[in-house]
Amino acid sequence: SIKIEGITKEELIGKSSDTLSQNIDLHKELFRDFLKRYEENDDFPINGEDGIKSLELIKAIYLSSAKREVVRLPLNFDIVI
Repeated sequence: SIKIEGITKEELIGKSSDTLSQNIDLHKELFRDFLKRYEENDDFPINGEDGIKSLELIKAIYLSSAKREVVRLPLNFDIVI
């Protein structure tokens, strides 16, 4: 169970379950921005440390779902998803 203070379940989940119907323009724009920043040797808005934290959160969500119990962060081990 994910508990984020001040955010409803509906706001957290949104329409994410219907990913095939999502507009791909946002993804195109993200890739364009990534390539532009790479080519110009510019900083990326999300650094590697933040990326690792995001992956840890995703792993914790999968683990919590599989075990059907609360999972605390930081994880004290690495899981393969």
